Amino acid sequence: AETPAAAIATPVAPVAPAVPAAPAAPITVPAVPAAPAVN
Repeated sequence: AETPAAAIATPVAPVAPAVPAAPAAPITVPAVPAAPAVN
């Protein structure tokens, strides 16, 4: 029972940090074209 539990916890850890990283990218992308638009 302990073996499968560890296998499930391992893949969950890398997925969590990947989620907040995704929304951070799209926020920076639209900000770049917005700068030249002001000029």
